[in-house]
Formats: sequence, structure tokens, C-alpha cells
Amino acid sequence: MAAMVALGVFAASCDGPTDASQITDRFRPLAEAVEEERVTLGASGVAIAIIEKGDLTFAAGFGTKSTTGAERVAATTLFRIGSSGKMLTALAVLKAVEAGLV
Repeated sequence: MAAMVALGVFAASCDGPTDASQITDRFRPLAEAVEEERVTLGASGVAIAIIEKGDLTFAAGFGTKSTTGAERVAATTLFRIGSSGKMLTALAVLKAVEAGLV
């Protein structure tokens, strides 16, 4: 989960593809799976990013920013994380304990 937040922050600084016409063949199956899952779950929008060896290789937005709006999600769209910070902090503490740092 912490990696997902880091990816979201990293992706916010790039200009990735925002629609299917801009997605390369390499990532097309992933993009199709993300869109299918977004629809299945009823999520209005989602943004994803892939980092390989420290470089952003793919970032894209799917759907809309709200269920009532028409504004598309882009790779740079920021989302509120709400109370997820509590879970991320607990995960970080757990990892630190497992590593013997705490």
C-alpha cells in the first residue's frame, strides 16, 4: 500500500497517457484489465503508474473524477486518501518491527 502512494506521488509529476489511443502495445493488456476492473467495482476513476528500475515507464488515468462529472482522470490527477494514512502508518511500523528497527 505504501508503494501505491509513492507511485501516485511520482506519477503526479509526469505526463502519461490519459486515453486508450496513447497507450502502447506493451501496456494495452494492463490498461484493458484496469478499465474492466474499474467498471466492475463501480469506481468513477482511477490512476495508475509503473516504475521500473527507478524510471516511470507507464502512467495513465481511467474514467472520470466523479460519478456526476465528465472531467476525465489523467495520470496526474491527485486523489484524496482519507483515513488511509492510519493504515499506511501501521504498515510502516509493522515493516520496521519485522526488520528489527523498532
